[in-house]
Amino acid sequence: MNLVKNKFDYGLITLSLAFMLSLSACAKVTEKTANNGDAQAQFKMGMYYFDGKGGVSTDYYKAADWFQKSAVQGYNPAQLALGSIYNLDYFYQDYPYSFKDKELAKEWFGKACDSGNQEGCNSYRRLN
Repeated sequence: MNLVKNKFDYGLITLSLAFMLSLSACAKVTEKTANNGDAQAQFKMGMYYFDGKGGVSTDYYKAADWFQKSAVQGYNPAQLALGSIYNLDYFYQDYPYSFKDKELAKEWFGKACDSGNQEGCNSYRRLN
């Protein structure tokens, strides 16, 4: 069976593979920067794992770990993301353990709010 029927199909397949490889390479560069302690790169790695993009598979535990590393450095998008992870129950329905913890969610939403993230303030108020 011939999967590639013409040069156009071959070009699309080649382009798709190149794009996937470039995403994977992008994640590797980002991970190296994240491992060196860059909070923004750590947050980006969290988003890669959260969304299953950047050449990595979805893994909510790894996403939470990267968000935590970034959040403790005061990066407010990561603080908001971590608060959201601790506030969402349905998000982890496929996993045997839940991250649901209202007090931790409030703590991280409060930190995001304190560092100027309005959505963190709104989320904090909704939990009270």
